[in-house]
Amino acid sequence: MLVPAISKKQELEQKFAEHLYDDTMFFYNGYSHCNVLPDLEPRENIYKWAIVNKNNEVIGYFTYYIEPQANNVCSFGLYSFENDTTIGIDVYKKIKELIKNNRRLEWRMIDTNPVKKYYDHLCKHYHGNRVILHKVVKSPSGKFLNEYIYEILKED
Repeated sequence: MLVPAISKKQELEQKFAEHLYDDTMFFYNGYSHCNVLPDLEPRENIYKWAIVNKNNEVIGYFTYYIEPQANNVCSFGLYSFENDTTIGIDVYKKIKELIKNNRRLEWRMIDTNPVKKYYDHLCKHYHGNRVILHKVVKSPSGKFLNEYIYEILKED
């Protein structure tokens, strides 16, 4: 279930702090050596969600920005603290809602991210586009990786 991140701020901050130097933070932040915790404070047009399990424990985090004038959703961020299918189910429900209520969705992802196959499937299912930027992101191990840009445009 998605709940406003601010309502789980302390738990989210603690979990992010525990993972601050993990490779998974590289996938979330998009660049290596990023030692910055996400800003969980409410901001205009930025939606920040804690993903909780049936015991109301934080298992993930999901965020995005809605550009009101363009009716565009972008700047997705997804972080999984646990390997729990609830995360994928809850995020997929929210993305379906965003597709229904907005004109366009756009997000980026770094190659070797474990969720790539799900993003590929989602993009294909909604007749979206995927662009590959070759060897543009340097991983913490020093290897250059591809970055993917996904786009789903609602047909008129």
